[in-house]
Amino acid sequence: MRKVILLLSLIILNCFPPFVPEKPKDNSQAILLALLLSRRNTSCAGFFVRDVFTDESVCRSFRLVASGTNADIYEESSINMERQFSGFTYSSVATAFDTNIYPRVTSAIGTPTDVDGNRKVIILVYNIGFGIGGFFDPINFLPDDPNDSFGRSNQKEIIYIDGSTLLNIRRRDLSANLPDPFLGTIAHELQHLIRFRYELGFTTIIRTLNDITNKNLTFDDTWINEGTSEISSDIAGYGPQVNRMSCFRGDPNSSCTNGNTGISLFTWNGSIRNYASVYTFMSYLYNVSGINETERNNFLRNTVQGNTTVRGSTITNLMTGFQSAARFNSTILTSDQSGMFRRLYASFLSQAFNPARYPAATSTLFIGTTNAGNLTTLNTQYPLPTNLNQIHNFASAFGIVKGSNFIMDPSIFYRVSENSALAPDNTDAVKIWNGNPVAFGPEFIIFNGRIDTNRIVSTASLKTLDQFQTKNENLISSDSCPRSYYERYSSTRNLKSIDGFENLRRNLAFIRCKEVE
Repeated sequence: MRKVILLLSLIILNCFPPFVPEKPKDNSQAILLALLLSRRNTSCAGFFVRDVFTDESVCRSFRLVASGTNADIYEESSINMERQFSGFTYSSVATAFDTNIYPRVTSAIGTPTDVDGNRKVIILVYNIGFGIGGFFDPINFLPDDPNDSFGRSNQKEIIYIDGSTLLNIRRRDLSANLPDPFLGTIAHELQHLIRFRYELGFTTIIRTLNDITNKNLTFDDTWINEGTSEISSDIAGYGPQVNRMSCFRGDPNSSCTNGNTGISLFTWNGSIRNYASVYTFMSYLYNVSGINETERNNFLRNTVQGNTTVRGSTITNLMTGFQSAARFNSTILTSDQSGMFRRLYASFLSQAFNPARYPAATSTLFIGTTNAGNLTTLNTQYPLPTNLNQIHNFASAFGIVKGSNFIMDPSIFYRVSENSALAPDNTDAVKIWNGNPVAFGPEFIIFNGRIDTNRIVSTASLKTLDQFQTKNENLISSDSCPRSYYERYSSTRNLKSIDGFENLRRNLAFIRCKEVE
């Protein structure tokens, strides 16, 4: 009603101008914006959380269960995880956050914002559902709008963590002497929270349109964002992630039967295999960027915050950032971003498949039809880190395919069982020929070396065989962070009006989540 009165007042003033003939200044948008920003989160005694089943914000009651120097932990009032899971205490979570997660992750990538001025991260524990272990919702960087059930804001730095499902997995993993997935997920989501301030350049709550004027809202490639979160768990001390490596290699006891064969590194669908792909490659890239933790963290920090050139928001920018890494060698990698990716990914794949199967001295790298030489120098300079050795130590193996015609999205790879010393005929196809070792038989690895969105059709110099069918490689919906909830932003646009402010609310209403196994 108040808004209507204001609008009617403006209309009346416009209809009956003052005696001095002067065009009145239109400040209606400023008034409406002031009304919008004057509203605060006063209608929820607990916290607003996003219901992933309805995609609406709901108010739920939480109680404070632990408090540390850098975090306050709240549990939904209707659950009691300490009673349900013997040996689990929230005080130990708060201690781990202060001693391991926060100092190690912030040292590697930077510190979070402090929009509410309490100098703490809020961790909300409740049963999220949909197989989501945790998420970070940027809606909390906006003012709260009581009339918008789509995205209510708490105006705080918040990490949402699953309770029952994640703690069941924790019980299983700890009994198998594996890292704690509950703490690892907190580290994962902390990276998303920290990265957001650099991703969109916002360090405070977005209070006025001036905060977003002239900003083209672009979001970092999801695979890079998720990959950095995955290795943040390792950096915090909760790795290596055996389940991710098992999935990448191929696990007959899960949906990862053929491993990451036929899966694009760049295309994000939220499946377990996506996480396996980005974890293994980003871990490789992080570890080979420097010889010590300081050098490696400098590289990672530049990809998140940006250095004198660019942030690592795309594969091109990521490769540009690698040129500033301590172990960058232009003689080996070249200074061309596409060439760098092709060589680094080839080195990673050849070693991940098994050094014995693809010995560097006899395995030849072909880029298109060009013989780029054996992999000895490349693999010596950029060896697979020991924490990823389990990829090729698993009893299962990458799926073997046969074929001559391959239609591949960028970065998709196949292990091909055929005898051919010749490279595929497409100039963007990269092939690693294993030199026909007697122990394994003739085979090669082929992948699309493009760093844009273009597919390629590659015809290897092989006899014609049935083309590999990818129908069995389709993603299983139950293994995915639901795409309809995963990202809720539309196409990039300039937001310079009151309507744009509401569009911004919806553009930022997306979930950066971690799927649990």
